[in-house]
Amino acid sequence: MVLGMNLPVRKIRSILVGLAYYNICLLLIAADVYFNILTLLLIALDQLFFVADILIRPVTPREKADLSTKLIGLLFLLHPFLLALLFYENLYLTAIFLSFLNESIVTYIGFAIYMFGVVVTLTSRVQLGRYGSGIISIEDKHELLSTGMYRHIRNPLYSGALVGRIGIVLVFRGYILGFLMFLTYFLIFRKRIEIEEEMLESEFGEEYLSYKERTKRLIPYVW
Repeated sequence: MVLGMNLPVRKIRSILVGLAYYNICLLLIAADVYFNILTLLLIALDQLFFVADILIRPVTPREKADLSTKLIGLLFLLHPFLLALLFYENLYLTAIFLSFLNESIVTYIGFAIYMFGVVVTLTSRVQLGRYGSGIISIEDKHELLSTGMYRHIRNPLYSGALVGRIGIVLVFRGYILGFLMFLTYFLIFRKRIEIEEEMLESEFGEEYLSYKERTKRLIPYVW
């Protein structure tokens, strides 16, 4: 009972600390992002997504966090700095030397892509339910999820997150750093996926192998 009462407190504390950290970092290193309506809107949506994700996901026991979970946590800590660097890349590189890639239409397309990624991620998180904590583990009475978002791809949570990164890059129009950021996320997710798939194959055997044969990892009908 005490643990159950502490879970909402932990979530609220995580939200408040996360939002404060996010905004303080941005205000200190790139306050101008708040004076551009397009980047301000993205920042607001990004923070709403963060709050929703925290509220939906199960709380991860701190002592059980694996390396990939810690790396994803590190990426969260770096996130406001990456947004600031994307902003400055646009200001001092894209806007000057790649003006043909600096049109507002690119930002609008980025918003649409970002929102699609958010919808995929949050829907996947909801469908995972109690299996959607940050740690890689087999839960008690674990069942193989193969419906909904998981019908055609095995890792829609990561697909949505990667699509969201593409959207952010296009909104800020910082392509060089954006590519490096996307690649970093992809490599971490890919390693995490490999670990998860080995664990699920060991747990579910032929059932999981059959599921793998009829699904793709990240992109429906492609890969």
